[in-house]
Amino acid sequence: MTEAQVWTVIAVLSATLVAFVTTTVGFLTAQLAGMRREMDARFEKVDARLDALHTELGLRFETLDRDVQAIAGRVFGRD
Repeated sequence: MTEAQVWTVIAVLSATLVAFVTTTVGFLTAQLAGMRREMDARFEKVDARLDALHTELGLRFETLDRDVQAIAGRVFGRD
């Protein structure tokens, strides 16, 4: 362990390991950020579709309620 070549090899291997880990972590971070953006966009689309469906169902139930009230009025003589 006193020779310069041993310390040089240790330094080169350590530097290589640090570079590999840094590159891998950077790549994974970028991939996760991309996936997060894609998931956010998809969830926004789902939210928009659910909001539209909620609005449409609300309108349909209002129409149905009005029709049922009209029928009940005729059947029970409230006209």
